[in-house]
Amino acid sequence: MTPILIFFAEKLIFLFPIFMWMIYMLERKNDISIYIFLFKIILSLFFSFFISFLLSRIFYKDRPFVVGIKNNILCHKLNSSFPSMHGSISFTISLSYLIWTNSRFRVLMLFPSFIICWARVFLGVHWTSDMISSFIISLISCMIAGYIWKNYHNLLTNFFKKKINLSRK
Repeated sequence: MTPILIFFAEKLIFLFPIFMWMIYMLERKNDISIYIFLFKIILSLFFSFFISFLLSRIFYKDRPFVVGIKNNILCHKLNSSFPSMHGSISFTISLSYLIWTNSRFRVLMLFPSFIICWARVFLGVHWTSDMISSFIISLISCMIAGYIWKNYHNLLTNFFKKKINLSRK
Protein backbone atom coordinates (compact mmCIF):
# COMPACT_ATOMS: atom_id res chain seq x y z
CA MET A 1 0.00 0.00 0.00
CA THR A 2 2.82 2.41 0.83
CA PRO A 3 4.43 2.37 -2.67
CA ILE A 4 1.07 3.24 -4.21
CA LEU A 5 0.57 6.10 -1.76
CA ILE A 6 4.09 7.35 -2.44
CA PHE A 7 3.33 7.31 -6.17
CA PHE A 8 0.12 9.27 -5.57
CA ALA A 9 1.86 11.74 -3.26
CA GLU A 10 4.90 12.39 -5.44
CA LYS A 11 4.24 11.42 -9.06
CA LEU A 12 0.53 11.83 -9.76
CA ILE A 13 0.98 15.58 -9.99
CA PHE A 14 2.83 15.05 -13.28
CA LEU A 15 -0.49 13.96 -14.77
CA PHE A 16 -1.59 17.58 -15.00
CA PRO A 17 1.13 18.97 -17.30
CA ILE A 18 0.85 15.86 -19.45
CA PHE A 19 -2.91 16.36 -19.63
CA MET A 20 -2.45 20.05 -20.53
CA TRP A 21 -0.02 19.08 -23.28
CA MET A 22 -2.42 16.42 -24.61
CA ILE A 23 -5.27 18.92 -24.77
CA TYR A 24 -3.03 21.39 -26.56
CA MET A 25 -1.94 18.78 -29.08
CA LEU A 26 -5.48 17.50 -29.65
CA GLU A 27 -6.90 20.99 -30.05
CA ARG A 28 -4.17 22.31 -32.38
CA LYS A 29 -6.40 23.84 -34.93
CA ASN A 30 -5.24 27.45 -34.62
CA ASP A 31 -8.28 28.13 -32.51
CA ILE A 32 -7.77 31.01 -30.15
CA SER A 33 -9.81 29.36 -27.38
CA ILE A 34 -7.06 26.85 -26.53
CA TYR A 35 -4.54 29.68 -26.16
CA ILE A 36 -6.92 31.61 -23.95
CA PHE A 37 -7.56 28.55 -21.81
CA LEU A 38 -3.85 27.78 -21.40
CA PHE A 39 -3.19 31.43 -20.60
CA LYS A 40 -5.79 31.37 -17.83
CA ILE A 41 -4.27 28.20 -16.34
CA ILE A 42 -0.75 29.62 -16.44
CA LEU A 43 -1.90 32.93 -14.96
CA SER A 44 -3.78 31.09 -12.20
CA LEU A 45 -0.71 28.96 -11.47
CA PHE A 46 1.45 32.07 -11.23
CA PHE A 47 -0.83 33.57 -8.59
CA SER A 48 -1.13 30.25 -6.80
CA PHE A 49 2.68 29.91 -6.58
CA PHE A 50 3.05 33.52 -5.51
CA ILE A 51 0.41 33.37 -2.76
CA SER A 52 1.61 29.97 -1.52
CA PHE A 53 5.22 31.16 -1.43
CA LEU A 54 4.30 34.28 0.54
CA LEU A 55 2.17 32.37 3.03
CA SER A 56 4.87 29.74 3.58
CA ARG A 57 7.31 32.51 4.48
CA ILE A 58 4.88 34.29 6.80
CA PHE A 59 3.29 31.32 8.60
CA TYR A 60 5.68 28.53 9.55
CA LYS A 61 4.03 25.24 10.46
CA ASP A 62 5.89 22.03 11.33
CA ARG A 63 5.11 18.98 9.27
CA PRO A 64 3.33 16.05 10.97
CA PHE A 65 6.46 13.87 10.86
CA VAL A 66 8.44 16.63 12.62
CA VAL A 67 6.11 16.61 15.62
CA GLY A 68 6.22 12.80 15.71
CA ILE A 69 2.77 11.93 14.40
CA LYS A 70 4.08 10.03 11.36
CA ASN A 71 7.45 8.85 10.05
CA ASN A 72 9.15 10.72 7.20
CA ILE A 73 8.37 8.13 4.52
CA LEU A 74 8.86 10.56 1.62
CA CYS A 75 12.23 11.87 2.86
CA HIS A 76 10.83 15.38 2.74
CA LYS A 77 12.65 18.56 3.75
CA LEU A 78 12.00 20.09 7.13
CA ASN A 79 10.47 23.26 5.69
CA SER A 80 7.02 24.64 6.44
CA SER A 81 4.10 22.42 5.57
CA PHE A 82 1.73 25.35 5.12
CA PRO A 83 0.37 25.58 2.45
CA SER A 84 0.88 22.52 0.27
CA MET A 85 2.46 23.33 -3.09
CA HIS A 86 1.28 19.97 -4.46
CA GLY A 87 -2.24 20.83 -3.35
CA SER A 88 -2.06 24.34 -4.77
CA ILE A 89 -0.78 23.20 -8.16
CA SER A 90 -3.22 20.33 -8.57
CA PHE A 91 -6.25 22.23 -7.30
CA THR A 92 -5.43 25.28 -9.43
CA ILE A 93 -5.32 23.22 -12.60
CA SER A 94 -8.40 21.22 -11.61
CA LEU A 95 -10.42 24.31 -10.77
CA SER A 96 -9.28 25.95 -14.01
CA TYR A 97 -10.71 23.02 -15.95
CA LEU A 98 -13.86 23.08 -13.87
CA ILE A 99 -14.43 26.82 -14.32
CA TRP A 100 -13.23 27.49 -17.87
CA THR A 101 -14.10 24.43 -19.94
CA ASN A 102 -17.32 22.92 -21.14
CA SER A 103 -16.01 19.38 -21.12
CA ARG A 104 -18.37 16.87 -19.60
CA PHE A 105 -15.36 15.28 -17.90
CA ARG A 106 -14.13 18.45 -16.19
CA VAL A 107 -15.29 17.40 -12.73
CA LEU A 108 -13.07 14.32 -13.03
CA MET A 109 -10.03 16.61 -12.91
CA LEU A 110 -10.72 17.15 -9.20
CA PHE A 111 -10.33 13.44 -8.50
CA PRO A 112 -6.51 13.28 -8.89
CA SER A 113 -6.20 16.45 -6.81
CA PHE A 114 -8.06 14.88 -3.91
CA ILE A 115 -6.00 11.68 -4.23
CA ILE A 116 -2.74 13.66 -4.15
CA CYS A 117 -3.86 15.61 -1.11
CA TRP A 118 -5.16 12.55 0.72
CA ALA A 119 -1.91 10.64 0.11
CA ARG A 120 0.24 13.52 1.34
CA VAL A 121 -1.85 13.84 4.52
CA PHE A 122 -1.89 10.07 5.06
CA LEU A 123 1.91 9.84 4.65
CA GLY A 124 2.42 12.59 7.23
CA VAL A 125 3.85 15.28 4.98
CA HIS A 126 0.92 17.68 5.40
CA TRP A 127 -1.95 18.48 7.70
CA THR A 128 -5.52 18.52 6.45
CA SER A 129 -5.57 22.29 7.04
CA ASP A 130 -2.65 22.64 4.59
CA MET A 131 -4.78 21.04 1.88
CA ILE A 132 -7.86 23.07 2.69
CA SER A 133 -5.79 26.24 2.51
CA SER A 134 -4.33 25.08 -0.82
CA PHE A 135 -7.84 24.66 -2.19
CA ILE A 136 -8.77 28.18 -1.03
CA ILE A 137 -5.55 29.62 -2.51
CA SER A 138 -6.35 27.89 -5.81
CA LEU A 139 -9.86 29.26 -5.83
CA ILE A 140 -8.57 32.78 -5.14
CA SER A 141 -5.92 32.39 -7.86
CA CYS A 142 -8.53 31.36 -10.41
CA MET A 143 -10.70 34.30 -9.37
CA ILE A 144 -7.78 36.72 -9.85
CA ALA A 145 -7.00 35.24 -13.28
CA GLY A 146 -10.68 35.46 -14.20
CA TYR A 147 -10.78 39.10 -13.10
CA ILE A 148 -7.70 39.93 -15.18
CA TRP A 149 -9.18 38.15 -18.18
CA LYS A 150 -12.51 39.93 -17.77
CA ASN A 151 -10.88 43.35 -17.68
CA TYR A 152 -8.17 42.82 -20.30
CA HIS A 153 -9.69 40.22 -22.63
CA ASN A 154 -9.74 42.54 -25.67
CA LEU A 155 -6.04 43.31 -25.36
CA LEU A 156 -5.13 39.69 -24.67
CA THR A 157 -7.36 38.31 -27.43
CA ASN A 158 -5.72 40.61 -29.98
CA PHE A 159 -2.32 39.47 -28.74
CA PHE A 160 -3.24 35.80 -29.22
CA LYS A 161 -4.76 36.47 -32.65
CA LYS A 162 -1.50 38.08 -33.77
CA LYS A 163 0.49 35.12 -32.46
CA ILE A 164 -1.77 32.67 -34.29
CA ASN A 165 -1.46 34.65 -37.52
CA LEU A 166 2.33 34.78 -37.15
CA SER A 167 2.50 31.01 -36.67
CA ARG A 168 0.65 30.46 -39.98
CA LYS A 169 3.29 32.31 -41.98
